[in-house]
Amino acid sequence: MSKKLFYQLTGEVQEGMVQLSFYQSTAVYHAKTMPLDTVFTIYRKEEPDFKFGSDYEEFFDQADAVNAEVIYEGPLELFYERRYFYQDTEVEVGKVYSYWVTANHNLPAYGPCSVKVRDNHVWWPYAKINAVMEQLKTNYPELVKVKEFGYTTMKKPLKGIIIGNPNSPVALVGTLHAGESGPELILPVLQKLLQQDRDLLEKVGVAALPSVNIDGRERLVKGEPQYIRTNNNRVDLNRNFDADWTTVDYTYGYDTSEYGGQTYRGPFPHSEEETKAVVNFMSDVTPQAVFSFHCLASICDDSFYTATAAKGDTFYFNACRRYLDLYKSGFRNQQSTASLGYICNDGSFPAYVYQKYAVPCFDLEFSGDEEGKCCLTDETTREVIELYQERHYQGLRNLLKGLCE
Repeated sequence: MSKKLFYQLTGEVQEGMVQLSFYQSTAVYHAKTMPLDTVFTIYRKEEPDFKFGSDYEEFFDQADAVNAEVIYEGPLELFYERRYFYQDTEVEVGKVYSYWVTANHNLPAYGPCSVKVRDNHVWWPYAKINAVMEQLKTNYPELVKVKEFGYTTMKKPLKGIIIGNPNSPVALVGTLHAGESGPELILPVLQKLLQQDRDLLEKVGVAALPSVNIDGRERLVKGEPQYIRTNNNRVDLNRNFDADWTTVDYTYGYDTSEYGGQTYRGPFPHSEEETKAVVNFMSDVTPQAVFSFHCLASICDDSFYTATAAKGDTFYFNACRRYLDLYKSGFRNQQSTASLGYICNDGSFPAYVYQKYAVPCFDLEFSGDEEGKCCLTDETTREVIELYQERHYQGLRNLLKGLCE
């Protein structure tokens, strides 16, 4: 047999289990040297030291099957004359696993592929996002409109939702960065507004594009362990907007003009399908203010940041302050005065909205509240997500109430 028996070992989370897949190497496939009664050995090792937000793909570069447990030894059915599958049903939500496979114990085990098993109540799949929007439209046909604004890189339709009065709504945008926050906060908030605050919605509406970088989000839902920032073209969507896009930035130690970096701005402004969808959304709904959800692992709070170019613009600051104070006071359940940071770089969504529309636009990040810190390492629980859903509902409700008054 060839020393290279296999290639493309992958793992995907499906309904709480890990579906492994791998192929015969090209040499083995053409030589037909893999007998049908081959005995395969599959190894698995927990990776408790992997930390989301701190560790990336390179964490697994030197991983080997030493100290891994054998979870299967036996034959596997052959598909398409070349491919094998194995289902690992003995996995736990929240854990990261690495896998290897071999059919010849004289050779190193092939791998690893690494997978994190996530809770779909915390990380919503694409199908669930769309299903919830369509259900809201069915339940409240006179108050809800669902509309397609474009496509993702992988040609998934990007849908948005408008509830209540469509004239000059407040806009919410989620997951420009796939590993951050969006639909899990936005859609439950809209659902609660529809259930309890129809009087407010008759006066002021809310438009939402709940999950922009849905291709990357699906990869996380299906088990990629590391934080994902860019889209499938490896472009940071929050650097791809036509707002002083030519300015090169070196935040996080990356060069925004260099392909392969985590903040790569793309080959030209609005090069990405997702960016075009956001531009279409803005043009269509013409919002009075925009909140873009960030931070990590489906959580953000009432920390507000806007375009660096807006620093020193007193008129803009005063316009922003009204929205932020109302949102923060509801979020914190007390009279609060919000601060505004100016850190959103050239090419970012807030920079674009500031230049083109001159309406308040904010990235929502995280202030460090103890109960939410679990998001920083992808340990957000259902209880925590429900807590922040309620807080964002109270924040947005108070904002709408203030705008109505």
